[in-house]
Amino acid sequence: MIAAIVAEPEDDAPRLVYADRLTELGSPRGELIVVQCKLASAALTAPERKKLEARQKTLLKGRAELLGPLADLIFKGSERFERGMLVAMQPQVRSERQRELLDHPLLTTVRDLGLNWILDGQRAAVVTHPNLASLRTVGEIRVKDMPQVFGSDRPLPIVDLEIGVAQDAFTDAERETIAEGRGLPDLRVLRVSFWHDDGTMPSWMVRGAVLRRLERIEAGSSNSSQIPALASWIRSFDAYEVRASLSFAWGGGACTVTDGIVRATNSYANGSPAYTRALREARAVAKEVVREGAWPDAARAEILGS
Repeated sequence: MIAAIVAEPEDDAPRLVYADRLTELGSPRGELIVVQCKLASAALTAPERKKLEARQKTLLKGRAELLGPLADLIFKGSERFERGMLVAMQPQVRSERQRELLDHPLLTTVRDLGLNWILDGQRAAVVTHPNLASLRTVGEIRVKDMPQVFGSDRPLPIVDLEIGVAQDAFTDAERETIAEGRGLPDLRVLRVSFWHDDGTMPSWMVRGAVLRRLERIEAGSSNSSQIPALASWIRSFDAYEVRASLSFAWGGGACTVTDGIVRATNSYANGSPAYTRALREARAVAKEVVREGAWPDAARAEILGS
């Protein structure tokens, strides 16, 4: 029954057949499937929706009954159900029993996987586990995981992947494996903290096939050290014909680069000097720099010379 649901994820019919069977067995997840399928329907009056939402809230409080043995595997509060099936979780794999639970059939519907509670060096084994066949979004894998994930013998269905790498610590063979990315044929969004001392992504990765398949790259965080190297990113992506849009976060502001056009927002009252300098340097290699939001006169003059 679960296999039928995985095969037809948008169809409620297999879910409702499964719900009937669960109800016969006395499992509250049968009712949760019915309630959440109804809530997903637009054809509800306000009182009907309110009543169903209240019932859903009550059912979700019964974590042990809904998850069964998986309650020992999934970090409390990280689970999410949609139309009665588990679609998101953060597992904690620190015992042989927890590793065995990765084979549980209920995990075949999980789309979003968080790895905060997985020890470094073990994340790749979870991400590439054959039972997690519905994965779409994964975050965050580390440096030791990248060769195994990017070079997986079994093509992984991941569309959105977060990687956290603060150093280039790979052999030549590992670089080639990561750059090719044969294990991630469907990858379209890469969220990355990956830089050299100068703030750029290594050229061996930029010129690889995996980046050419991407639609978007999100780099950095609120304290990112990457945006000062914005011009270098633009030059390297242009040189290797990488067409993915870039998105950088920087303290109180952020910027995106799409088709050579930089759109920059700013939230600091006086403008961030490092952000301003990065945009001034990007102006020389970008088609256009567009300022969005409030910019101080001094910052505007430094970026555009006016």
